[in-house]
Amino acid sequence: MKKKIAPIIVIGIAIIVFFYACDKVKAPYTNKISIDGSSIKRVLCEEGTSTSCTNCPMGICTLEKMIAQYPKNFIPVAFHFNLITNDPMYKTEFAEYNNLFATLGMPCVVIDRKIMNSYPADYASVCSEYATAMSAAISAPPPVDMSITNIQWDKTTRNLSYTVRAVVLANFIGDYRFSGILTEDSVHGTTSVWAQSNSFAHTSQDMCGFEDHNNPVPADSMYYDHVARHIFDGWDGIQGSISATTHHITGDTLTKTYSYINLPAGWNAAQINVIGLIIKHDDGTIVNACQAVHVGK
Repeated sequence: MKKKIAPIIVIGIAIIVFFYACDKVKAPYTNKISIDGSSIKRVLCEEGTSTSCTNCPMGICTLEKMIAQYPKNFIPVAFHFNLITNDPMYKTEFAEYNNLFATLGMPCVVIDRKIMNSYPADYASVCSEYATAMSAAISAPPPVDMSITNIQWDKTTRNLSYTVRAVVLANFIGDYRFSGILTEDSVHGTTSVWAQSNSFAHTSQDMCGFEDHNNPVPADSMYYDHVARHIFDGWDGIQGSISATTHHITGDTLTKTYSYINLPAGWNAAQINVIGLIIKHDDGTIVNACQAVHVGK
């Protein structure tokens, strides 16, 4: 699958630069909140971050803030990139995304890959614009309701599979595509490359505990959540994964199964989250998403 990002998707990127603080969360920053399956519209938030990014603790903090504020509707993904030095959570399959996020600046986030004003002048504006974008995304009626089904995890082979299920809520036809993402919580390492650069060290700002640490935050103190581990069908999804010529009507069920053979030994299956989404290829936006957390327990 070619992973070139189309210009229309680049135009649709929403950048948020976080200037101040978020509410406290306790280290390790482990997300134990599940997405409520009763909520029809769920928002996918993709963050660009890096261990060598001094301002990225703002992004970490803000994701936790959003999880607390929108526990039924918020699905976070943190893409780690080699910004200045090598990030141990970076993967070569994210290379083109690295170029994009590095150009936009880090930390930054994409909300359902839709347009939003960038670079607010102060924290109040950040919160206001973020809340506005989230409210708009959550309230937008999706053409499908989505869920994760048939999760299969084999501890011996370390093979993982799951099915993304979408039930049509409103008639549609066009180039819509499935995609899938694996993320992991509580990712941790002990060598120096796992330390997090931290421009908020020993400041008066309330930055989810980062203000109480040094710069960098030692690796022993860092546990990274929502870490992107794999994208099954690339940024654009695969053409034809949902028929572009069929008129899908209310009540139709669409499915796609994703399989990862032999999960790497360094990944903790008990902390793996599986995500499904549907992309409207015409404008690159995500119409809905779903998630199941910690599937390898």
